[in-house]
Order: sequence, then C-alpha cells, then structure tokens
Amino acid sequence: MEIFLSDLVAGLVGGLGVAPGANIGDDIAIFLRQYMDQHQTLQDKIKANPLALLLSSIEMLKYLKLDDFLLKILKKLF
Repeated sequence: MEIFLSDLVAGLVGGLGVAPGANIGDDIAIFLRQYMDQHQTLQDKIKANPLALLLSSIEMLKYLKLDDFLLKILKKLF
C-alpha cells in the first residue's frame, strides 16, 4: 500500500523523477530520490533529470539544520 500511495502522490508533482524521498527514524535518516525504472528509458540517451536528487539534498540540509548551504542552493534554484 505504501508504494502505491507514494507513486500516486509523486504523480501529482510530475512523476517519480522529480519527487524527493526521505526515511526518517528515531536515530537515523536517509534521503534519496524515488526509484523507478529510469535506466531503461535513459539507456541510449545522454540526459537525466537530477531534480529529485537535488530536492532530497535540500530536505537533508533542512534536517541537519545546515541553513547556510541550504540557502546557497535555494538561491541558485529559485
């Protein structure tokens, strides 16, 4: 059910390729892009969309309270 729900919500923002991901527990947090079978669609192309990875990095910086680095990235993006 969790996978279906995350896929559904990711579709609202443009698909899994642009959805950031985070697994936050009591003692540890992992930040990653949402996975999909993107390697098959990009196999013969020289392009990829790093937006999901960048957005996950932004979430990680928020979690770690590294506001200086966070603001530098946000100023370049927006």
